[in-house]
Amino acid sequence: MTKILGIDVLVDEAEKYLQINDSFDMDISFWEQLQSRYAGYDVAFCYHNSAPPVEFLSSIGAAIVDDSIEMRLSKDEPLTAIAHDIHPIDESSFGEFAALHDRRNPDMYWTSGRVGEDLSRWGIFAGVTCGVMTGYVMMAMWDPAQAEIFCVEADNAERGLSLIIAAAQHAFLAGKPQVLYMADKGTMQRAAATSAGFRDTGYYQGFMVKT
Repeated sequence: MTKILGIDVLVDEAEKYLQINDSFDMDISFWEQLQSRYAGYDVAFCYHNSAPPVEFLSSIGAAIVDDSIEMRLSKDEPLTAIAHDIHPIDESSFGEFAALHDRRNPDMYWTSGRVGEDLSRWGIFAGVTCGVMTGYVMMAMWDPAQAEIFCVEADNAERGLSLIIAAAQHAFLAGKPQVLYMADKGTMQRAAATSAGFRDTGYYQGFMVKT
């Protein structure tokens, strides 16, 4: 983490990635500083439960890439359905999952290579139809305060619901007090999470631009 004109900037030099969280007092001089120090970096502007500075973001060419609803399910809230035909991913099935994940989400930071470095940090479950993996849920398990669903890939709402239920059950059995899911607006995944009992607790918008 570094500061530029008083604003916190997360810097990942290996990935050539910058992230600015919930900052509003930015102007063109701040952007010029970023361009000067970190040319060729991807820059993420992230806003949680607050309106982003659209005029500034538009002026530098930042495009919205994430518009999602923060949803949570607590351990003391009953699950409203049960999972069907869902299987955990382990070392023996990781290769098939990896191929599906990288095909469905080629631009995601958490590639199969990064995920596979330590499977113990993840809870991953797949839907299998006629012996073929057709969808999955990928959930981060490293935060002691919560598990977070990063990705749900499903062919229909019923299978999406089963995947989300399987993930939540796994999180609660592992002692997590709640599950977080940032679900895109107007999607089958958001509807499935609502059906599973998740509550809306906030919203998030993310913008990307290259220096």
